[in-house]
Amino acid sequence: MHLVVKLGAEFGDFGTQKGLHVHFRDADGKVLMALPTMNFTLNAKTMPIPEVNFIIQVQNLMLPAPGQYDFEILVDDEEIGVLPLTVEQITPTMPPIT
Repeated sequence: MHLVVKLGAEFGDFGTQKGLHVHFRDADGKVLMALPTMNFTLNAKTMPIPEVNFIIQVQNLMLPAPGQYDFEILVDDEEIGVLPLTVEQITPTMPPIT
C-alpha cells in the first residue's frame, strides 16, 4: 500500500526543518503503527511553490479486524489531517461445481 501526502506551506516556512509523522490508528484512536519520522526542509531556491510531496510505502500493516481505521498526519506533532480507511471482510466464494 502507498500513502500519498501533499503538504502546502507558508513562505515563512522556507529554511525551517520540519518533521512529518504518520500514525495508523484504530476506531478508538489507539496508534497501531507509527511510521518513522520523515524530516524535510523547504528550500526557496529549489521549490518555487511552497509544497512538498511524499509517497510513503506502508509495509506490514496489521488489520486486526474489519472496521474503521485512519492515518493521522502530523507536522511537528501538530495534526494537519486524517485519512480514513474502512476495512471490510470479504467471504470467499467457492466456484460452482460442474
